[in-house]
Amino acid sequence: MSFFSLSVAHHVILYSVLLSVSTATPLVSRNSTGQFTFDEITPSEILTWYPCYDSYKCAKLDVPLDYSLPNGTRASLPLIKIEAQLNGTTDKYQGMLLTNPGMFLIPLQFLLLIDLGGPGESGVNWILQHGYADLFSVIPKTYDLVSWEPRGLGYSNPAADCQLPSSAKSKRAYGISGPDVTDTYYADIFQAAAGLGAQCQATIGGPDGAGQHMTTPVVARDIISILDAYAQTDEGKSVDSPADLNYWGFSYGTVLGQTFASTYPDRVGRFAMDGVVDGTDYYAQGLFSTSYYSDAIVDIFFEYCFQAGPELCPFSTGISSQSIKTRFLNLFNKFDVAKAYAEKWENATTLENSLGTMLSTLRVMTYTPVTGFPQMAQTLVAYENTLSNLTLENIQIASQIAIPAEIDIPGVSPALQEWTPAVFCSESSFLHNKTIADYAESNSMLRNQSYVAHVGWTSLKILCTLGAATKNPVLFISNTFDPATAIDNSKIWLPHYKNSQLLTIDAVGHCSFILKNACANKKIHDFFQTGKMPGTDHFCASEKGPFGVTLKDLGSFLPTADEKAGGGNGTADGAISTPVTGGAGRRDGDGVYGGLVLGMVMSFAVWLI
Repeated sequence: MSFFSLSVAHHVILYSVLLSVSTATPLVSRNSTGQFTFDEITPSEILTWYPCYDSYKCAKLDVPLDYSLPNGTRASLPLIKIEAQLNGTTDKYQGMLLTNPGMFLIPLQFLLLIDLGGPGESGVNWILQHGYADLFSVIPKTYDLVSWEPRGLGYSNPAADCQLPSSAKSKRAYGISGPDVTDTYYADIFQAAAGLGAQCQATIGGPDGAGQHMTTPVVARDIISILDAYAQTDEGKSVDSPADLNYWGFSYGTVLGQTFASTYPDRVGRFAMDGVVDGTDYYAQGLFSTSYYSDAIVDIFFEYCFQAGPELCPFSTGISSQSIKTRFLNLFNKFDVAKAYAEKWENATTLENSLGTMLSTLRVMTYTPVTGFPQMAQTLVAYENTLSNLTLENIQIASQIAIPAEIDIPGVSPALQEWTPAVFCSESSFLHNKTIADYAESNSMLRNQSYVAHVGWTSLKILCTLGAATKNPVLFISNTFDPATAIDNSKIWLPHYKNSQLLTIDAVGHCSFILKNACANKKIHDFFQTGKMPGTDHFCASEKGPFGVTLKDLGSFLPTADEKAGGGNGTADGAISTPVTGGAGRRDGDGVYGGLVLGMVMSFAVWLI
C-alpha cells in the first residue's frame, strides 16, 4: 500500500455504510410550486430525490461527520442532479455520472475579495450554472448528471461559515497582486489573515464543526457513501456496476479524482479528468507550479486581437501583434511601483494596488479566452483612460467595465471567502504556525513565475504517492495552453494509471467545457457512452476562438528548448516573453501573488490543526 493510501487511512476508516431498508416518509414542500429547497429536505441514509429549482432533483445524504466515529455527530451531503433523458425504448439508462468543480481562480485576499475557484467550490452551484449548457449537452443523455456539496460548502451541514462581518461577505471581486510590494503590504495581509483564522477557529474549528473534516480524502470517502446509497436505489439496481464511480472532474476536481482513483482503484468506472492538476505538487508542495503558460496566453491574445482588427478588438493598433504588445507594455510600464516608493511619490500605494488589481483581472480573463479576450481588450482601453485621473476606485471600475452583469440563478448560494483556505489548509499541516520570514525561499520561487498570473502556494512538505491500476482506464483531457493546469501535468500522471490516454485539444483556456470544441465534445461523449478511448485519434485541432478568429499555429507560442532550460527572462523594458514549464521559471518583475496567498494561508491554517 502506498504512503498516500496509508495517510488517507489515517484520516478516514473505510467501512460500508449500513443503509436502512425502511421506506422513507414522503416530504411535502411548504410552497405551492411543489419545488423543494434544501432546507425542506431531511437528510437520510436512503438516497431520496425531490423536485427542485424547476428542472432538477435534489437530495440530502446523511453520513458520519467523522468516519472513524460512525456513531458520532452526523453530517449531510446535499446532492443535485439533472435526470437522464431517455429516447423512448431505444435508449438504455447508464446510471449516475458525478462531476466536481474547481477552477483555480485564486488568489486569496482581504483588501478585495476575488473569484475563488476550487478547492472550495459549491457542487450545487456548479450544476445550476453549468449543468445543462456546458456539461449535460456533451455527455450521453442516458446518464443522470449529479454533483454534491463538498464538506462545509454551500448547503452542506455543518457549514464552514465563520460568521464574518457583512462587509467581508460582499460579492466576489478581483484581488490585489503586483510586483515590488513592500513588507508593510505583506504585514497588512498577514494581520487580516490572522483575524480570519481566529474567527474561524472560534466558529467552525471544534470537533463538531466543519473545519476539521474538509480535506480531499474525506470528500473522496463521501463519494463512496454516495455510490453505496445509489446502488441501493431502484435506478442503481437497474444498471451494471452501480457502485463504480463514473466521473468528470475539472481542475481541483482532478485532485479529488486522483485521490479517489488512488485510494479506491476498484471503484473506478468511466473516469475523465479535465484540466489536470499535478496531485503530488498539490499535496507535497501546495504550489501550482505549472501555470507558466499564462504569459504565453497573453501573447496569443495579441495575435488574436491583431487578426480580429480594431473593430472587434478595440485594443488593436491595426499594425501588428507586436505593436499591440508594445501598447500593452507601455501601459504597464507607467506603474513603476519601485520607483514610486524610492522617490516617495504620494500616489505610490495607489500605483501598487492599481497594478495588482489590473494583473489579477487580466489573469482571470485568460481562463476563458472566447469571452475573456474581448473583455480584456475593452478593459485594457479602460485602464488607459484612467491614467489622467488615476485612483484605485477608477481602476476597480475599469476592471469591471467589460464584465457582464451576473445572472440571478435560483438556488445559487453566495460563496464565502473562507471556503478555499478551509479545504487547502486542512491538507497542509506544514503551513501551520509559520511567520512571514519562514517563507522567504518560497516567496523567491513564486516571484520567478508568471507576470500576469502569480499562481501558487508555499511548500507543504507532505510525502505522498498517487496512481493505481484502476478497474477501468482514465481519460485525461488537456488544452495545449491552460493558464492554471498545464498539459505537462497530464503527461506526468498518464503513466501512473494503467491503459489511460490523453486527449489533447489545441486551444487556449482552462478545461475543455469552456471551448465548445466539437471534436473534443464528441470524443468525451463517446467515452462516457461506450468507455472507448480515443486511440490514435487523440488530438483535436483548433476551432473558432476569441473574436471569431481561428488560429492554426498555436504551436509557435510554445516555449523553446532554451526557455524550458531556464531562459526566457523578461527584457529590460518589462516585455512578456514566452514562459518556461518548470525549473526556475522566468522573471518579469517580482510577482507577489504567491506571497499574498502565503500571508493568508500561514495564519488561516492555525485553526485547522
